[in-house]
Amino acid sequence: MTDFLAEWTGKVFVGDCLDFMAQLPSGCVAMVMWDHPYWGVPGCRGQWDEGSALGQAWRLASSLSSLVLWDYGEQIPNLWILLRKQGWHPRRIVPWVYRNGRTGPSGLRRCAEFAVWATKGETFTFDAQGFEERFDLDYLTRPGGLVYRRDGRETLRDGRFAEPRDWFEWPAQTGGYSKEARERQHPQQKPRKVFARWIGGLSQPTDLIFDPFLGSGTTAVVAERLGRRWIGCEINEQYAAMATKRILRAREQLALPIEPKPAPGIFKHEQASLGVVE
Repeated sequence: MTDFLAEWTGKVFVGDCLDFMAQLPSGCVAMVMWDHPYWGVPGCRGQWDEGSALGQAWRLASSLSSLVLWDYGEQIPNLWILLRKQGWHPRRIVPWVYRNGRTGPSGLRRCAEFAVWATKGETFTFDAQGFEERFDLDYLTRPGGLVYRRDGRETLRDGRFAEPRDWFEWPAQTGGYSKEARERQHPQQKPRKVFARWIGGLSQPTDLIFDPFLGSGTTAVVAERLGRRWIGCEINEQYAAMATKRILRAREQLALPIEPKPAPGIFKHEQASLGVVE
């Protein structure tokens, strides 16, 4: 299994994620980015058992690992229960809000998707600075002593770093003339900065990130840019080819070595709040 992991680190595995996960060693993954197709998983065996797959992901996760699972709001209650059944500890439901949404089947315009953040244990990797430094904010100041700087960092007025918020806003890649909208290659593709928030906050440099539904490769591209290792699989050959092209282009753009970040602190969950361990 160790040889299989070494062979596929930094490469796109084309095939069923269940087959791929079965060949990986236990405890090898520092974070799981789980962005499954929202309307089912076509082509994945005939009967897709997401519970078994989440259980496999739990086996692969190290003791300090997190999983971030994406879906629309109406699916989140069922997924929360499913995560608990498979041994995960759901922590928070974090909405990603975008104003350039599209009309949904109910007639209400879809302007949000949700990430369920879960951890394998009670102690986990958490870097507050990694969460907030990856994207620009709309505001310079707000009441309550917070300062929002144009470089994307959120600090207190006395210079201390503020806790990340449990929601964030960034435009979706659904049409328009932005650079990322023009780069959209997958119907469910998310902006790089959305994934960078989580990968930067829930992992350390050189950690191994796993994406069982790699799609057009956003998780891998972000991991490359943030100095993380990654493994991923994609059952659709066309999307796997797109992902490979994006990853190779990202590597070409990274001509200079990435400066290592300070090691993040370890946070322990206590009731409904996070307590910092200095």
